[in-house]
Amino acid sequence: MASFIGSIRRGVLRPSRSSLSKLFAVTCLFALPAAIRAQTAHFSGAQGTVPTSKLNAPHGVAVDGSGNVYIADTGSSRLLKETFSGGFYTESTITDFASSYLYQPDAVAVDAIGNVYVSDTGNDQVLKETQAGGSYIPSTIASPPNGLDFPFGVAVDARGNVYIADFDNNRVLKETPSGSSYIQSTVASGLVQPEGVAVDARGNLYIADTFNRQVLKETLSGGIYTQSTITDFPSGGLRLPFGIAVDGSGNVYITAFTDIQNYVDNLNDEVLKETPTGASYTQSTVPSSGVQTPYGVAVDAIGNVYVADTGNNRILKLQGSSVDFGPVNVGSTSPTISLIFTFDTPGPLFSKSVLTQGATGLDFTDAGTGSCTIDPRNTYAAGDTCTVDVTFTPQFSGTRYGAAVLQDISGNTLAAVYLYGIGFGPQATFLPGTQVPIDSGLANPFGVAVDASGNVFVAESGSGTAYKETLAGGSYFRTAIASGLSDPTGVAVDGSGNVYIAASDGVYKETLFNGNYSQSKIVSDLNDLVGLAVDTSGNLYITASATGDVHKETLQATGSYTETAVGSGIHGPTGVAVDGSGNVYITDAKSGDVYKETLQANGSYVQTTLASGLAGPESVAVDGGGNLYITGSGRGEVYKEVLQTNGSYLQTIAASGLNAPWWIAVDGRGNIYLSHDTPRGDLAMIDVADPPALSFAKTGVGFPSPDSPRTVTVSNIGNAALFLPVPGSGANPSIAASFTLGGETTCPEVGSSGTAGTLDAGSSCIYAIDFIPAARGSISGSLVVTDTNLNAASPGYAVQSIALSGSGMTSDATRTTLRVSPKLVTVGVGVTITATVTDTTNSATVPEGGGVTFTDSVGDTVVSLSGGAAVPLNDGKATLNLTLPVAGAQTITAHYGGVNDSFAGSTGQASLTVQP
Repeated sequence: MASFIGSIRRGVLRPSRSSLSKLFAVTCLFALPAAIRAQTAHFSGAQGTVPTSKLNAPHGVAVDGSGNVYIADTGSSRLLKETFSGGFYTESTITDFASSYLYQPDAVAVDAIGNVYVSDTGNDQVLKETQAGGSYIPSTIASPPNGLDFPFGVAVDARGNVYIADFDNNRVLKETPSGSSYIQSTVASGLVQPEGVAVDARGNLYIADTFNRQVLKETLSGGIYTQSTITDFPSGGLRLPFGIAVDGSGNVYITAFTDIQNYVDNLNDEVLKETPTGASYTQSTVPSSGVQTPYGVAVDAIGNVYVADTGNNRILKLQGSSVDFGPVNVGSTSPTISLIFTFDTPGPLFSKSVLTQGATGLDFTDAGTGSCTIDPRNTYAAGDTCTVDVTFTPQFSGTRYGAAVLQDISGNTLAAVYLYGIGFGPQATFLPGTQVPIDSGLANPFGVAVDASGNVFVAESGSGTAYKETLAGGSYFRTAIASGLSDPTGVAVDGSGNVYIAASDGVYKETLFNGNYSQSKIVSDLNDLVGLAVDTSGNLYITASATGDVHKETLQATGSYTETAVGSGIHGPTGVAVDGSGNVYITDAKSGDVYKETLQANGSYVQTTLASGLAGPESVAVDGGGNLYITGSGRGEVYKEVLQTNGSYLQTIAASGLNAPWWIAVDGRGNIYLSHDTPRGDLAMIDVADPPALSFAKTGVGFPSPDSPRTVTVSNIGNAALFLPVPGSGANPSIAASFTLGGETTCPEVGSSGTAGTLDAGSSCIYAIDFIPAARGSISGSLVVTDTNLNAASPGYAVQSIALSGSGMTSDATRTTLRVSPKLVTVGVGVTITATVTDTTNSATVPEGGGVTFTDSVGDTVVSLSGGAAVPLNDGKATLNLTLPVAGAQTITAHYGGVNDSFAGSTGQASLTVQP
C-alpha cells in the first residue's frame, strides 16, 4: 500500500467531477412570520478559498491564532505562509526544495509562538522552522536515523511536543524537547498506515488510522494514554480517513475520500465533523461543494475550517454560520463565496435575494452562477442542496452588512444567512457639515438608525410608533412600520433590512416581508430598555438604564436568543453601538463616561473607559473606520472620538450649536443623523460626505475679508491612506483667483514638481482659505482637491470641490458741490439749497442712490436741517427748500454718504448771509 499512497503523493490525481457532497444541517433561520408552512430549508454553510499563488497538489494546511495560513504545497516541494493582516493575505515562502532540499512536504503544524513544523515525506524527516524576526531558521526534529518511514501527519502541543504519524512504521511518535534535541517515544502502535494526527489543549491525541478505517483518540491522564474509537468507516465502503484537526471545544474534523483501489467516483469526498456527545461523538458533514481528494484540514478559533482540496489545487475556507467576506478594496469585487442551502422538506424555490440591509444591487450581489433554481416546476426533495454564489463589492470603507434569503411562493423566508465584509480604502469627510432636515413634528423622537440605501428609521416614543423615512429623489417620505408600542426608544437595522425596536416591555422585530414588515416579539423578559444595536451576525445589544444593565442577545441556530451580560459597574447606560469586530460601546449619561467592551477570543469582554467627563453623552454610533460619534446633549455638541493607530482615541467636536441632540446614527458615507429632544421633534442629517460651500463677507478690493480665513477640516475616516497625486501642472489642490490658502493650512499642498501628499487613515487636516478680491462685484470659484478617495485611481481620480464665494468692493470717488439761491436773504424768506454729486473717477457716470444730509453753521452753533434726514439723490442732485430763522453769516454743509461698493462719500459747502 505504500507504493499506492506514494503515487497519490506524487500528483497522480483522479478525474474531476462536479457533485455536491452531503451537507450537515447548521440551522441559521431568521425569526419568521408566525404562519405555518409546509416547506422549510436551512443554511448549511459557505465555501470560499484562501487566495494563493498557483498550487500543485497541496496536502497540508494549518492556521495560527492570528489567522495566518500555512500550506504544504506537496507537488511544488515548498512550504508557504499566507500572512493575514487587515483581512488580507500576503504570501511568502518559508522553505522549498531550492533552499533546503524539501521534497514533497505532506503535513504542516504551527505552535503558539509561530514556529512551523513540516513532515518532509520525500526525505523521511520532520523539520522545524523556528521563527526569528520575521524569518525562519530550519532544524531537524526526526530523520531516517530515527527510523522514520513516510512520516505524514504532524502536530505540536502547547509544550512543544511534536507528534508524527509514521505511516509505513504503523505508529504515532512523540518527540519531546530536551535541550536542543528531542527524545522520541511511541504513543500508539499497531496501527495500519496512519495518515493524520492532531492534539488538543489537554494533550489528548487524535489519529486518522487510515487503512484500519478508524479515527482514534488517545486520552492523556497521568502521563498515560488510553485509546478509544471516535468513529469507524465501514469496511465495505469507499472512504478512508486522512487529515484530522480538533478545535477548542473538542470537535474533531476529518477529511475522507475514496480508496482509489476500489475507485468508482469521488462522490464520498467530504469533510466530517465529530461533535462530543457525552462519552461518544455525533457525526455530521461540514458543508463543501465540489471538493476532490481533500487531505489536510485545520480549524481556527472561531470555527472556520480550512481544507487542502488537493484535487482542485486550492485551500478552501468553510464557514458554518454568518459569512465573512473579509476586507475587499472599495470598488473591487471579492472572489465568489458559495452559500449552501439544504431543503428540509420538499418543494420548489420561488425567490432568492442577496441584500445589503434590505436592498439589492448594492455591496452584496448574486453572482448568478449558483445552482439554486427559481422554477416552480423544479421540486427540491428533502435533503437536496443548492448554492447561491455571492460576491462583495463594497461601496464605502468599513464593515458592510448583508444577507441572502430564500423564499417560498408566498414570500415567506425559507432560509437566510447574514453576510458581512469590510470595505478597504480611504474615505474623506468634510467639516463643517451641512445640516439637512429630514422630518419635524415628531412626538419625542428617540432612537435613530440608517440603512445602506439612506433610509432612516426613528422610534417615536411619545406615540408608540416607529417610522421609516424613505429617501427618494433627495426627499424623505414618512411611513409607519410599527405602532402601539410601549415607549419605543432604541432602533437598529440588520443586514437583511429587518428592523429591531427596544420598548419598555421588550424587543420587537419587524421582519422585511415582500416590501412590508411583519412584527414579532423576540425578547420579552427585559423591561425599561433604552438603547439597541445589532451586529454582523444578528446578535443584539440592549441597554437598560434604570437597572444599569447591558444585555447581549446571541442569535441561535433555531432563531431564538441566548441572553448574557456585557460590562459591569455602569450606572446609567443609555446608548450602545457595536463595530465590525464585535466590540461594544456604551454611553453612561449619569457619569459622563463612554465605555469600550473589547471582544475576546473566548467570547468574553474586557472593559475600558474610552472617554470621561462628557456633557450628557446620551447615545453613540460607530463608523466604518472605528471612530465614535457621541451626542453631548448638555452642550448641544456631537463629540467625535477618532481611533488612532495605537488603539487610543483623540477627541474632537464634529458638530456644535445644536438644539438638544438626543440620538445618533452614522451611515456608510460618514453622514450623521440626529433626533432632537425639542418641542418641534426634529430629525435631521449633518452631511459631511459632500464638501461644504463657503461664503465670505464683502470686503474691499485688494484687502483680506474680515472673516478670513474660513476653514474646512478634511478627515480620512477610511482604513487606508488618502493620497493627493502630483498634478501635471499647477497645484493640487487648485484654487480660484481671489482666494488663497492661508498659513493655517495643514493639508498637503502638492506642486507639479513635488511628491504626492498623504492623509493617513484616522487623520484630519485643515484648509484655511483667505478671500482677497481682485475686482469689484460678486466673485465665485472653488478649491478643487484631486485625490484617491474611495480608491479612485489615475486617470479617474476623485475630485472634491469646495465652493467659494464673496464680493469685492470698490467705490468711485465723488465730489459734492453746493448752490444756494438766493445768497442774500431776509429772515423768514425761503431759500433753495441744491447739492450736486459728480463721479470724479468716471465722468460719464451719474451717481445714483444714497442721500445727502445738510447742516447749517452760525457762529459756534451747528443745526441739522430737514430734521437730520438725508435727502435722496435724484439724477445726481439733492434739493432742500427752507427758511432760515436766524440772522447772520452762515455756512451750509452737504454730505453725500456714498453707496456701499459703488460710490464714495464726499462733502461740499456754501456760504450765505441772512439779514434781520
